[in-house]
Amino acid sequence: MPQRAFARKIGVAQSTIMRIENEDQNVTLLTLEQLCKAFQVDIAELFPAAETIRHYPPSRDWRHTATAMIHEKKQSDQEADKK
Repeated sequence: MPQRAFARKIGVAQSTIMRIENEDQNVTLLTLEQLCKAFQVDIAELFPAAETIRHYPPSRDWRHTATAMIHEKKQSDQEADKK
């Protein structure tokens, strides 16, 4: 089924479907419900049971990384000025 026809069927814009597929947009609960109805899937099937929850290591804090990069750049600039 073409994206446009599918989007009409579930009541969203074709661009919404495209952004969701490209992982450029999060899915609202309403849209998720419509997708589940269209695919005849229970929403609970999309989420693992409590005993099978996976634990992922914390992601690196981007603010810390950015601050470290700025500090390194300042040090580099200061050393270049000394030469």
